[in-house]
Order: sequence, then structure tokens, then C-alpha cells
Amino acid sequence: MSLASCTLGNVCEAAEHLKLCTCTTANLREPDWVLERRDLQRQEVFRRGRAMQPRFHPGEQACVDALRQALMAGDCFDFDYVPQEGDVLRLRVHLQPGAKQRREVRFRFLAGQWTHDLSRSLVSWRTQMVEAERGRLG
Repeated sequence: MSLASCTLGNVCEAAEHLKLCTCTTANLREPDWVLERRDLQRQEVFRRGRAMQPRFHPGEQACVDALRQALMAGDCFDFDYVPQEGDVLRLRVHLQPGAKQRREVRFRFLAGQWTHDLSRSLVSWRTQMVEAERGRLG
């Protein structure tokens, strides 16, 4: 499935390239994407409990795979950005045509490539993540 098959928030369904645009307004309430970076100065908090792992059915997973390929192709950001080990990109997208709600899809930069992050919300390293940038799909 190509990226054109995904419904990307504000982006036309026929979009061929993923573009992550920063916004001029500082108070963007509901960004389409958030880039996070690990701050090792923050204390890692170990949490207990149960958390569901995100699940995607085959049609949604095909869209997630197309998004990952677009990230790997590079040149998605409208600012100078060099991914660092452990960076996380959260995208809010419609994974199915006609979907009413957007789902959050997380990608994590590991070993030189973007991977689909299926980690649970209780993993301790997530407590060290801080927002580095945010914006809209464009």
C-alpha cells in the first residue's frame, strides 16, 4: 500500500510525500505530529501496572508501513533535523479512508532507522521524553 492510500490529517489523500511542517503559532493545541527527544537529566520513573500494546489491523498496518517508508526516505521535516538515537515521532493520522477519529502512531529512531514503536505506555524510558518540536502535516 502506498502513502497515497492513507488519510493524513490535513493532507490530501493523494499526497505522495510526507511533510512535517512546524507552525508559526506557539500555542498549537492539537498538533498533527510531535517530535520527542530523551532527556537523560530527567529521572527515569519506573511504573507498575498493565498497559495495552497498540494493535493495528492489516489495512492500518499497511498505512503505518507506508509512513515509515516515507520517514526513511528523508526530507520530511521543514527544519534542519538530524535524528538521534531514541528520538520519538508521534503522528496523529486517519489510518483508514472515512475514519472519524485519528489514531496516534509512534515511530522511534533506533540503530539508524525509524521503527514502528509498539512500546507500552508504562516503559520507564518514556518518562524521560521531552517535546523538541511540533506541527501540522502539510
